[in-house]
Amino acid sequence: MIRKWFFRLFLCFALLVGAIGSFFYFGDDLKVKQITSHHSSLQEWEVSPLSEFEKAKIDEILGQTFTFTGEGGQSFVFVSDDGNYVLS
Repeated sequence: MIRKWFFRLFLCFALLVGAIGSFFYFGDDLKVKQITSHHSSLQEWEVSPLSEFEKAKIDEILGQTFTFTGEGGQSFVFVSDDGNYVLS
């Protein structure tokens, strides 16, 4: 009787550990819903317009290919081809 109960408890525990592990293993992809926000914009978040020089520099930087490097709890990390820039 105790053996049967212990086996069932062990089986439930193993299934739980497997389910949690598969969640982290299969949930490691980048989805649009993970990088978008449904919050409205606030006036204090607004920034001044970029100068022509700043626009050109940003276009130059973002014209490169960025490669997914890894992720943290709330961010994804991409590195530029030349290795000089990181997007997080």
